[in-house]
Amino acid sequence: ARCVVLTGPRSRADLVRWNTACRRWGVSFVWASCCGLAASVFVDHGESFVVNDPDGEKPVVRLVESISREEHGLVRYAVPDGVPATSLPSGSHYALTEVAVPDASPSGGKTTATNGPAAPKTP
Repeated sequence: ARCVVLTGPRSRADLVRWNTACRRWGVSFVWASCCGLAASVFVDHGESFVVNDPDGEKPVVRLVESISREEHGLVRYAVPDGVPATSLPSGSHYALTEVAVPDASPSGGKTTATNGPAAPKTP
């Protein structure tokens, strides 16, 4: 893997210039500075880098029961057995899987959609 590493005090403009160039070249950018007991580190691996485990904690699992249609909708959910009932952090992003959406057909059935390559199936 290719990486550019800068150390020591630098102006913000200089750091932005280097980081922009690294993104253009497709290489990682690292800046580190230590001033006595205080230290700073900045790392940018580019647009395609994804953090899959930001804190080492198990993912939060909830069973969504309904979502209202207002501008600032309300999500009602249930907590599965054996999972701690904690509040969901405000402002976080969530992935939904196995989503059942109302079918527009006259029978009024439900269609299940998942975020995988499989085609939706009717339960």
